[in-house]
Amino acid sequence: IQSLVKVEESDDFDRNGNTIKTEEIPLPTPTPKKKRGRPRKYPRVEDNVEMNNGKSAPESLPTACKSDSLKKKGPTKKEDIIGSKMKSIINKALKQSSDSKIQDKACENIRKLVNSAQDAEKVIRLGGLKMIANAMRSHPSVTLVLAEANCTLSELLWKNPKCISAIINEGILPLLIESMQHHGTHLKVQQMACGFWRSMSYDFQEHMTIYRFNGVQAVVDSMKRNPTKFEILKEGCFFIQNIVCNPEVSRDTVNMIVANGIIPIVVDAVASFPTKNDFIEAACGALTNLAIDENARSAIGQYSRTIPTILSILESEILEGDVLHSSLSALKVLAKENDANKAMIVNAGAVDRVMKFLKQ
Repeated sequence: IQSLVKVEESDDFDRNGNTIKTEEIPLPTPTPKKKRGRPRKYPRVEDNVEMNNGKSAPESLPTACKSDSLKKKGPTKKEDIIGSKMKSIINKALKQSSDSKIQDKACENIRKLVNSAQDAEKVIRLGGLKMIANAMRSHPSVTLVLAEANCTLSELLWKNPKCISAIINEGILPLLIESMQHHGTHLKVQQMACGFWRSMSYDFQEHMTIYRFNGVQAVVDSMKRNPTKFEILKEGCFFIQNIVCNPEVSRDTVNMIVANGIIPIVVDAVASFPTKNDFIEAACGALTNLAIDENARSAIGQYSRTIPTILSILESEILEGDVLHSSLSALKVLAKENDANKAMIVNAGAVDRVMKFLKQ
């Protein structure tokens, strides 16, 4: 439907004093755009705002303050303390590798000390990846160790994406895959492992690495084994959203995701967890990006619960605006150049429901 916006007549005048009357201006029909998964949320920092009076702080130091005494010449005392703590934790874990309790606490405590890209580099330099790999190899049946290890790896990658090269060189990715296979229904092991693959997926240059280690299949299998655990499905949906967002994604990858039954799993989970904002937004994003492919678009529409479930999101009074926007995006892409989907959307009462939503 070609949208028209009507601008009311005004009392504007041209240079000769004649009244200017406005005309109806046609708006161009937007084309669907692939969206990437939302990055992990961090604590919000009010940049350039002083706490005492709310005024904007200067972008740089005054000239008089720019002296050599303010330049960073080496690690600060606080950084030395953090480095010393890291070194102590890592050395203790390496010396007592047979103690699973020490291993899981070491992974947890190291993770708490990683607050920046520099901290992540420091962990690697001090042998932190070797510690994690030893813990995973020595305790393959201890889920707490594996969950903490997977979570720490994910955190290192979030803070510093460049860490992936060191992680690969340490031989950790096969260990992570192995943990997913051996503890296929363990919530934390699967959630943290899928979170690791998700963190990799934001960098398109790492997608070939993901394929090389069968990361896409690993995440899809995890979602299939855990169809009612929204924590795992959320990580999986953000991952899929990013993978299929890549312009160079192959049709074989999209077909594999669809053939493994991910569409009904995601749609049913949205219906089962109608109040989970982050998960529903991730699910709608995954369905939207999958629907860019015409075959996947038909498969999504053919599942009987898809369109009613997406429409039900618009009627929620507790979901956030971003989630509602994601559901509308999904409907828009599903209707693109697909008469069967258009008919199902109309027959489900979408026109009236969307208009009611817009009026609200």
